[in-house]
Amino acid sequence: MNKLISLFCLWIVAANAQGKFSISSSVTQARPGDTISLKISYSASDAAGLQWSLIMPPPLPPAVATASTQAAAAGKAVTCNPAGPICLLIGGVNQVQAGDQALYNVTFPSTAPSGIYIFSLTSTLGVRSSGDPLSVAADVPATVVLLSRFDLNGDGKIDAADQALAISQAVGVTPCGTADFNGDGKCNVVDVQLLILAFTPAPSPARQTPPKKTRGR
Repeated sequence: MNKLISLFCLWIVAANAQGKFSISSSVTQARPGDTISLKISYSASDAAGLQWSLIMPPPLPPAVATASTQAAAAGKAVTCNPAGPICLLIGGVNQVQAGDQALYNVTFPSTAPSGIYIFSLTSTLGVRSSGDPLSVAADVPATVVLLSRFDLNGDGKIDAADQALAISQAVGVTPCGTADFNGDGKCNVVDVQLLILAFTPAPSPARQTPPKKTRGR
């Protein structure tokens, strides 16, 4: 009898278990111009279809997702609103398997300001093969720190250490790459000077001393 009760309780728990959406980034740090990958995952194998909205931090435009290899093998495809955050993973009656479901490729504009970029999921929903809805929670957001393009060593500041790395690329000691700040395909003195300007404060305008007034005799 006790065994039957235990089995019944386990069945109740399984029947009411809810999957959870999660989002993860391929990197934790990036620079303007970089493209990162965002993965959308689902923790259960009880849904025939899924829906979510990816909230993109400004100034990033809306992105469009594609189905993961696993989701595509289950006959699923992703359809997103190109002008908005809503995406559907749908197709047939097969249930998805727990794991990665969709992938976004997000490119930071070259003019994107440095700072913390938070990618979060909202409006999460699932549906069973029978058409019954599934309440689905969303896990914590993904966070990416966008560094300044001049922060070559990734320590969060622009200083002489970055200048040394830029010089190394300009003279050919190390391959030209991250220090090509003007995007002309070359690393040279121009790029080094651009970095110097980035961490050298602009001189304050000289204060002019007004001429002394003289008393007339």
